[in-house]
Amino acid sequence: MSGEWGKTFIPAIKEAFKIPVEDAVGAANVATVAAVLSMGPEMEGERIEETEKRVVDRATKCPLWERVKEFGLTAQYNCVPGCLAWTEEGLKAINPKLTCKITKALPRGDPYCEFVYELKK
Repeated sequence: MSGEWGKTFIPAIKEAFKIPVEDAVGAANVATVAAVLSMGPEMEGERIEETEKRVVDRATKCPLWERVKEFGLTAQYNCVPGCLAWTEEGLKAINPKLTCKITKALPRGDPYCEFVYELKK
């Protein structure tokens, strides 16, 4: 379900905001805008690294994870597979050379979720 939604939502955001996605910077930008629009202004993050071929972004505050914590469900909940599928499928729909991986994640006990966007040859 998450992947299917990403396939339509991320391309729609790319078109609506005219975000170029020929490189990793564009991929990270469109994914970030889509994440904030889908989860709201409580979503916070920072860019750690940025080149045409690789971008590293960190989500330091996630509204979904905040709700999970409020309900005391952190031991049972893992949003990483859904979040990754949403992002990967969305990026693949706009440029098949773009990839994303999550290297750190709040549900794994890390202080943030870290997304690595790369442009493959």
